[in-house]
Amino acid sequence: MGCLSAKDCSIGYCDTTTMTCAHVPDSCASAAALDLSFGMAEVQGDTTYADDDTTLSCALPGSEGRDVVYVVSLATRSSFEAIAVPKPGSALKPVLQLRRVCNNADNALSLACAYATTNTSTTRLSIDSVDPGTYFLWLDSEGSEAGAYTLTVKLDPAAIGESCATPRTVLVADNPVELTGDTGPLTDDAFGTCGGQGAGDAVFRLENVAARRVRFEVSAVEGGWAPVVYLRSGACDDATRANQLGCALGTSGPAVLDIPRLEAGRSFVVVDGAAHMSAGAKAGKFRLRVVPLEAIGPPTNDGCSAAAALTLPLTGQVTAQGDTSNALNDALGCNGSGNDLVYSFDLPQARQVVVRAVALSGSSFRPSLYLRRSGKCDSEMLADQVGCAVGNVGGSATLSLPNLAAGTWYLWVDGASATSGPFDLVVETAAPVPSPANDTCVGMQSVSVASGPVTVNGTTLGAGDDTSSCQYPEGLFSPDVVYNVSVPTRRSLGIEVKALAGSSLRPVVTLRAPGQCDSTSMGTELYCGWNDSQFVDRVAFTLPDVPAGDYPVWVDGDVGSQGPFTLRLTPGPVISPPANDDCSSIAMAPALTLGNAVIGDTRGAAPTTQGMCAMPAGSNGEAAPDVVYKFVLTQAKSVVVTVTPDANDGQLFRPVVYVRGNFNASCADPQAVKGCSAATAYGSAATVSLPNLPAGTYFVWVDGAGLSSGKFSLKVQ
Repeated sequence: MGCLSAKDCSIGYCDTTTMTCAHVPDSCASAAALDLSFGMAEVQGDTTYADDDTTLSCALPGSEGRDVVYVVSLATRSSFEAIAVPKPGSALKPVLQLRRVCNNADNALSLACAYATTNTSTTRLSIDSVDPGTYFLWLDSEGSEAGAYTLTVKLDPAAIGESCATPRTVLVADNPVELTGDTGPLTDDAFGTCGGQGAGDAVFRLENVAARRVRFEVSAVEGGWAPVVYLRSGACDDATRANQLGCALGTSGPAVLDIPRLEAGRSFVVVDGAAHMSAGAKAGKFRLRVVPLEAIGPPTNDGCSAAAALTLPLTGQVTAQGDTSNALNDALGCNGSGNDLVYSFDLPQARQVVVRAVALSGSSFRPSLYLRRSGKCDSEMLADQVGCAVGNVGGSATLSLPNLAAGTWYLWVDGASATSGPFDLVVETAAPVPSPANDTCVGMQSVSVASGPVTVNGTTLGAGDDTSSCQYPEGLFSPDVVYNVSVPTRRSLGIEVKALAGSSLRPVVTLRAPGQCDSTSMGTELYCGWNDSQFVDRVAFTLPDVPAGDYPVWVDGDVGSQGPFTLRLTPGPVISPPANDDCSSIAMAPALTLGNAVIGDTRGAAPTTQGMCAMPAGSNGEAAPDVVYKFVLTQAKSVVVTVTPDANDGQLFRPVVYVRGNFNASCADPQAVKGCSAATAYGSAATVSLPNLPAGTYFVWVDGAGLSSGKFSLKVQ
């Protein structure tokens, strides 16, 4: 006879659909074995009649749902998929977890855990590859809900994602999908532009039901390897760059690939691997999470006439998303040579505005930001560009405008190095930063060096752009401030400007003739001091002979940079040109004796030559003063040359030393270099080692990185 209710059953409960008594696999002791001999099993159940024995790792904290458990036995390595669907009228919100040990909730013993999202009640748990063995499938519920369900479990020994011939199919609909696998036993069939050479890889075929933004997250579960994930849009085995929609490498965590708009249809995602920085492994067990999101649409703000309007609060932020991939290349500001989009906003009053463009994960986009004035949206004149910022590949660009005037402004999002791609845009507003008191010549700050070295703090934040003859590029808006430096008697003068910690300033210094503070003429510019290319936060130079007078000293920034800084002025005795300034005076230079140190000074010298150090431009001695020495070897010998800045008069010196030889013409020939080295910091020594140097005559040049110069000791040993 059938049953009508649970009281008609000696064990279990009454399945009112079939009017039969059903077993409740309520605990590990009563777990029900699934018959998967044909690769699939489907069971009906109801958690209402079960107890709360465990909490699954991916369930909501505090969940007290009733749970059931099934035994899964695999004879061969297979893919595994479990789908839990509540029956009509059921309050169940299913959560699934596959464990190695039935009654152990340790997440390390879990193969995978999955839950339903807010807009669906179906839960799907999918694992790319499961080794033979016995496992335990728990079905729980979020919160305390319980109810009837249908559970379907499928095995597929062939679909392990070994290659394009046997990919694992993943349906991309409304819900996140989590899959697990192991690339260790798999062969190396593919690689992406960001890695994957020489590592096993797993292939997944995506069936996308509608255009959407899709985020792929791959985590290495164990093995100390760095995951790589890449997406191909056409043929699975087409490894060309044009067929790859994106590639991401997780060097210190998950590999995250964010595709802004994946069109409906079929594509292929490959989980690959690279060697971790601290281990040699390239493959291992992984978790792949596929998260569908709302798609970023095609651009509508592709030009000035269609600029997307941003409504900014007086204080707060607005966000937007965009993708320059399918836009036109309309503008060329701020090194932006890629496709670009434009936004507009109105300020009713002066405000501080900070703009950030962040490339989506896995993108090769290098964002460039620049702002143009009202009525000048499409102007390529640097004078109409107020602000410029360039980020790194796949990174972010931040444009800070501390005191932006009221009016209409046009914000361009471009791509440096001809790149394009998807991005998140954040615009923040706050109260404006007040203009510094020494913003103009009227309020310039007086500084005297009559009593010795002096240090003052300053900032260009909130300042206007009053002079532009020194900074790069000339004509670009760059805030500046001015000091009136009083030199009471004829002196040498060391000048150093260093950006404070956290400041984005790339300082430059303009020294103008007395009484010419507000001049922009090159004829009134006595000296232009620019930053060291390896230490862009610092400019340091020494003027060997400065007549008495009051000199306007402007502090500006390259590429529109701005921020707080320190200005240090160091007076000293007038420094005469050295006798060994160039090759023509080499006969008058002190001869070098191996093992003995000599004292020298580059501050009064001219910039005669440069080293061939293969360092960034400006760090090879291209523009700094230099002096030359000579030594002779009567037989082959290994030589070490060391230049050490003086503790007092060498603190603004980052020495570069190079050796040329061994014939007379090589004194002035940069191609005759035998060795070259630069100090790693200001005030630090530079050393060049020359093993097994043949007998002959050699010339030692002491030069400086950037514009630096100073007193030093030189030793050849």
